[in-house]
Amino acid sequence: MVTEGELSVRLKAYEGRAAVVGGVGKDPVNAPMIRHWCEAMGDTNPAYTGPDAIAPPTMLQAWTMGGLSGHESGRSKLSGRSEGSGGSAAYEELLALLDGAGCTSVVATDCEQEYLRVLRPGDEIAFDSVVESVSGRKNTRLGAGYFVTTRMDVRVEDELVGTHRFRIFKYAPAAARSGAAGGDSKRQNAERQNAESQDAESQDAESQGPARQAPKRRDAESQDSERQGPERQAPARQAPERQDAASQGPERQDPEKQDPEKQDPRQEPKPRRPRPVVNRDNAGFWEGVARHELLIQRCTDCATLRFPWLPGCNACGSAEWDTVRASGEGIVHSYVVMHHPPFPAFDPPYAVGLVELTEGVRIVSNVVGVPYDKVRIGMAVRLEFVRYDEELELPVFRADDAEEVGDGLPPLRIPITRTLVVAGAIASRDYQDVHHDPELARRRGSPDIFMNILTTNGLVGRYITDHFGPGAVLRKVAIRLGAPNYPGDTMVLTGTIEAIDGDTATVKVVGDNGIGRHVTGTVTVTVPKPLASPAPVTLSEGALR
Repeated sequence: MVTEGELSVRLKAYEGRAAVVGGVGKDPVNAPMIRHWCEAMGDTNPAYTGPDAIAPPTMLQAWTMGGLSGHESGRSKLSGRSEGSGGSAAYEELLALLDGAGCTSVVATDCEQEYLRVLRPGDEIAFDSVVESVSGRKNTRLGAGYFVTTRMDVRVEDELVGTHRFRIFKYAPAAARSGAAGGDSKRQNAERQNAESQDAESQDAESQGPARQAPKRRDAESQDSERQGPERQAPARQAPERQDAASQGPERQDPEKQDPEKQDPRQEPKPRRPRPVVNRDNAGFWEGVARHELLIQRCTDCATLRFPWLPGCNACGSAEWDTVRASGEGIVHSYVVMHHPPFPAFDPPYAVGLVELTEGVRIVSNVVGVPYDKVRIGMAVRLEFVRYDEELELPVFRADDAEEVGDGLPPLRIPITRTLVVAGAIASRDYQDVHHDPELARRRGSPDIFMNILTTNGLVGRYITDHFGPGAVLRKVAIRLGAPNYPGDTMVLTGTIEAIDGDTATVKVVGDNGIGRHVTGTVTVTVPKPLASPAPVTLSEGALR
């Protein structure tokens, strides 16, 4: 009989050995799988649709999965490479050794993915995996067992496109809970799994290879709330309270304060803003403003866009042109803070920005919506039209709220329906019976089917890109599971910005359900929205004289 010490030595010998060699995805990255994934996750990100669609980064592991039939030997019709999981004999020996020691049950506990570039339809996936670590024997409420961590490198041709660490806990179910039946509740089951997850804290949050996923124990019928997919709880952002400029610093700029209709009637009306000079060269621009359109001239001979309006094209000299309606999206290319001279119709200090529109041209206008000293180069802005009096309406640019360290993200409430659990498992090619077959799940000791870790990973990714917008790019997602997501429950995801480095934010994400904390994770994301950064030097009163 093998002693515990001898078993640990034998298990440690597998560290550094291959888990998968020469694995090839069963299918190239493709639009139907992307669509199925997004439908399951409730992810409507436009970056995942259309002719230039990319794959959701959190699908990384799905492209390596064998699906219902598993990986089969053969040749890829597209690449000619040997096709198959490439599962190594060493990894199979490791799992068999654990099975022989009574560790026949398994749960996935951690998933850590890093995305080096986006995947697009047509990319063919190849992967290799190595056993990074095997822990010593750990005693948990689930039972005694061992954590196995694998690292997978995912490539397209010879380019490394992502890494995937995955940890499983192979354990021998506690003797007192060896039967599938029993009077334990889902909460008790979750407490045991939370304890197991807490034991994993002593491990590095890593892992994956061809891991088998089978769950938990206990019997108790769950309620099935067949509400449709995830629903966002998107409370409107509260506008920052206006401050008294004399006592609390710069007042938040808002064009309404210069609108006579918004002013205290007891106050003497302010002088009106200067009127724009309208002539035959720019009349079309002001006609567009009256229709709430920002029009850009386009040369019909060379297609060059130009702004401000001119009678001829600077690129080719042509006098022929038509117009393009601007999207209204842009960034602050440069700006100045006006302190002096004081104009009667204005309230200095205020910010005047040179805004670069997404179409490539630039326009000078007021930047509103944030205090003048919070305007930043690179800040995202959006066009809006403001009426200053009965005759004058002007285009201005309102800054998107800058994200700062400590800011919380709005919660996302996700009803855990049976449909979501099953659809997520299928979309991720995870056909473990505990994710779709209630009877077999109960035989394995779980009170019901439960959400797989790949679905949770996808929902966390969706939560972040929903908040930061379609231009956000996920760089890394690392999660750890706790209490299971059973049908009939609701998970609420919340997030907090922990760090900002340039245009990259690190967000802590937690997800709670009715029986405890389902997931804890950290996401690194590059964002298109402005992030708070040190203030640049602005022009002072003396510098403007």
